[in-house]
Amino acid sequence: MYTSKEQLLLLACSYFNNTPSKIVLQKTETLAWKELIFSARIHSVLPMVYDALCMAQDKEQIPQEVLMSMRELALPKIGVGMNKRVAFKKVYSSLKDRGITPFVIKGSALACLYEKGDLRISSDEDILISENEVEPLKKALADLGFELLGVSENGTVYNFLNRKKMLSIEVHTTLFMKELNDGRYASIFEDELLSTERDGFKVLDPTTELLFLICHAAKHFALSGFGIRQVMDILKVASVYHGEIDFELILEKTGKIGLHIFAATLLKVGEEYFNTFKVPSCLAQYAKNTKPLLDDVLEGGVFGRSDKTRAASVRITMNAAEGNNKFPLIKALFPPFVEMVKIYPKLEKMQLLLPVYWIMRLVKWAAVQGKDSLKTLAVGRKRTKLLKRYGLGKAG
Repeated sequence: MYTSKEQLLLLACSYFNNTPSKIVLQKTETLAWKELIFSARIHSVLPMVYDALCMAQDKEQIPQEVLMSMRELALPKIGVGMNKRVAFKKVYSSLKDRGITPFVIKGSALACLYEKGDLRISSDEDILISENEVEPLKKALADLGFELLGVSENGTVYNFLNRKKMLSIEVHTTLFMKELNDGRYASIFEDELLSTERDGFKVLDPTTELLFLICHAAKHFALSGFGIRQVMDILKVASVYHGEIDFELILEKTGKIGLHIFAATLLKVGEEYFNTFKVPSCLAQYAKNTKPLLDDVLEGGVFGRSDKTRAASVRITMNAAEGNNKFPLIKALFPPFVEMVKIYPKLEKMQLLLPVYWIMRLVKWAAVQGKDSLKTLAVGRKRTKLLKRYGLGKAG
């Protein structure tokens, strides 16, 4: 018997390759079809899945109510997504007229790689600029009807919103914050970024773009997880630009920060499930069994938001990924003084009360989690082992 997640994977592959999908769920499996709709929602692939269902080989096996439900959910998202994309193109053109040409990362830069790009929706657009372009960009976006909603604590991410167009733009001054993993991710992007043009946008050159997307996925993998759409984006860049990408450089860069096993296994997912290409031998030798990774992806949804226990276990997996503590679970339950002070400022003058505040924090956490407390710890331990399997976790 097949599961809804297996069906989701088949439909994702169908959209990816623009080919008819096989339907493996039985028409009478009502619960499985409901789970499929839920999975498509948490992975933000509803329009893709609806399109794949409409192209399916065995369409008569699909319950009519499922198709109708998918249609009702997908069509508004497609319409909103198309309007946002058109609006963003106009904004980008206006910025270029003002002498500001940002890199477009993710979002529209990736959607245009798919044959049916309008079905690859995203909640916002991400652009990358230099620090000296921040003030001119602020003024330009203000003139275009955007308001600044917030700035990250370290001043490298700016969130803008045009309420009239409902268009959100996230502006970055660096691909990765130096605070992340002791600056390891940022360190491999220190060289001047090379660019190319795609669909009227300035984008990263294919090798750098693939490297960025792999690191971005790894960042979320070490938190609560990442979804099938991120996998598809990575594989789409890798397959479209297969002949241009320097995979030896990908190995060298990911190897420096311990992501080569993760990178190789992700590309192996493409070879085994998405019919992309044979993974280059330089990376293939490091690929592990793809199933545990793919199972975690399908279970987690976009940024691992499928289940509150995954989100709650993030402290455990973060500690494992950072590799600065032999016991990530203990550190998650009993954070060091420097972290506790950020939560309880009064501790700064009462350091001896740290154990008391640990207990207070644990009681509050248990009250919020309720009966899910033990499940959260179990998820954290399971995902810590998964990180270690793919080279991200250095804890036992």
